[in-house]
Amino acid sequence: RFIFSAQMNYLESGKNVVIERITEQRNELREKNKELHKLSIVASKADNAIVITDNKGVAEWVNDGFVRLTGYSFEEVVGRKPRELLHGKGTDPETLNRMLDAIDKHLPFSGELLKFRKDKSPFWTQITMTPIVSDDGNEERFIFIESDITPRKLAEEKMNQYMKNLEKTNSELDKFAYVVSHDLKAPLRAIGNLTGWIEEDMADRLPEDIRGHFNTIKGRVVRMEGLINGILDYT
Repeated sequence: RFIFSAQMNYLESGKNVVIERITEQRNELREKNKELHKLSIVASKADNAIVITDNKGVAEWVNDGFVRLTGYSFEEVVGRKPRELLHGKGTDPETLNRMLDAIDKHLPFSGELLKFRKDKSPFWTQITMTPIVSDDGNEERFIFIESDITPRKLAEEKMNQYMKNLEKTNSELDKFAYVVSHDLKAPLRAIGNLTGWIEEDMADRLPEDIRGHFNTIKGRVVRMEGLINGILDYT
């Protein structure tokens, strides 16, 4: 009877331990499910496009941000490689190859790519790719977070075009300054020199009225040279 009682107490104790463990695991699972639910809501409603793929780059899940950005529905993307839908003429092959190499080597990747929506309109995206390995190490996925950077890229293109136009304008101004400096100043110097030589050759034989005309010419030469220098300073 004592042995039977001890066995019953042992079984009761063991049952309590099992119940306690089951309760703990249930509570842990409940908390994890709550966290997963929160994460799924955040990922689904995020403005950025989020894609989860398998280790070959085949899409397993996309959020609403991806649908809004690309125009492709969840059903149209899942089960396919997004790059087959979104990449086209104009997508930089060097950046694309670096991303594919990172996928093959299970490495993170970050870069900018030109892509195309379902309606074929282009958009620029900043991609951050992160490999995720399961707890047992047997399964791997990739998470892609993509931001629409089209406004910034358009602004950069406008700035680059502005800089090209500015360089062209500066080049034209340099040519103009060269023409002004050489083709206009040289005749003025010649006029000034000739006037001086005539005055030296004529000396006292130069009539006063003619001498006055020569002084006017030299004054106009100085004034014209000042105007040319002003134009050069302005350019």
